[in-house]
Amino acid sequence: MSGNADRPLPPGSPAGDKEYFYSVFNLPKAASDQEIRERYRQLSIVFHPDKQVNEARKEAATQRFLEVQKAYEVLSDPVRRRAYDILAQAQKASSSSKPPNSNTSRKNRQASPFEEELRRQQRELDRLRVEQALHPKGNVTLGFDVSSIFDDEYEDVDGSPAPPLQNFRIALGEVRKNKFTTEINKKTWLQLTSRVTLGAAAPNKSYVGSTMMGTVRHQFSPRLNFEATTSVLSLSGLILKSTYRTDDYVVACQTELSPVHVLQPFVPRGNRPLLLPPLTISMYRRLFPKSPTQGMLEASITPAGPRISVGVSSSAFHDSSPDRTADDEPPNTESPFRAPSSSGLALYSSDWQIGLDLAGLGSGLNGRYGVTFLELGVTFHTVVRLGLAGLTWLVGGEWRNDKSSMGANVSVNHDGVVLRIEWVSIWSA
Repeated sequence: MSGNADRPLPPGSPAGDKEYFYSVFNLPKAASDQEIRERYRQLSIVFHPDKQVNEARKEAATQRFLEVQKAYEVLSDPVRRRAYDILAQAQKASSSSKPPNSNTSRKNRQASPFEEELRRQQRELDRLRVEQALHPKGNVTLGFDVSSIFDDEYEDVDGSPAPPLQNFRIALGEVRKNKFTTEINKKTWLQLTSRVTLGAAAPNKSYVGSTMMGTVRHQFSPRLNFEATTSVLSLSGLILKSTYRTDDYVVACQTELSPVHVLQPFVPRGNRPLLLPPLTISMYRRLFPKSPTQGMLEASITPAGPRISVGVSSSAFHDSSPDRTADDEPPNTESPFRAPSSSGLALYSSDWQIGLDLAGLGSGLNGRYGVTFLELGVTFHTVVRLGLAGLTWLVGGEWRNDKSSMGANVSVNHDGVVLRIEWVSIWSA
């Protein structure tokens, strides 16, 4: 962890409030690690002192930048984040309680609750470590592809296409998927994903297919992480991925090793060429010092042939409330809290992306635009792709709260129209 971990909070920060660090990022307490990292990257660019052109606002931006740094140092570490949630909540509860009526000195009245709270927090942290080792967290994803309503995918006993309602009922019973995640230690996580497929191989005969994927993620440092994924039931291959992140750029590398690649040195090949595993290298970099605009370059080598992708993307925050500041100006830092707007539409973010893929018959142009209303937790997006195979258009939306999310999208291409509905629920054992 950085040496700034012990840096005091900026003056005026309500350190005793249990949601202060989350309000710095304008995120709920149940925000994921990915959401915290993404919001930290965006805010650190907006409030970086070196990016301020107005000297009158540089001091306010610097103070807000220090708040963002401190909040990220605490919330990016799972153990410190959990301890902060518990300690801040206890401090808020103790501050709202009535002072005791006693003749003891003021010094004794302050020292005793403090020592008691330290002992209680130590016991609570020990209990949490045991609980996290024994009780994993998980989520369930239910997905419905209703394209079977329009496609004659299944046949009746006499060989004729099944009725649409029967077609849809069969499709709903085909896929069942579960995902479980547990923390091995404060830097390593294990995730298991299982999928069960039910279907009919022949009249009056059914089959059951199952797959289980295991993923191990390890955070070597705040900037470097590594993950490995393989099939638990059948060792058909191993997917390796590593990512290195800084404030200005991200570099990722991914490859997939199969038993054939591993056994090549020990098996005579004759005149057969050496098989190389597929490899993908991606780089994302901020293009301008005073703008969040980001460029992307990705190169892949696969058995199907090489692939090169280039793209440009950007995002911005907007505030249309009456007391707002300009989009390129830092907001008022006297208080990190603000009352929600009556409509829920005042505070929102937008993002866009355009790109070009060069991959033989899969080449094409693509574009995306999205809007997220932060107070409502609602996102709308649209995607357009023009390739050699034709035009594809997709529009969708998602609603998300602390425990669940629901989304839907409609895609149109030369094959037809597809509606997808997704619901996700997260729980902690």
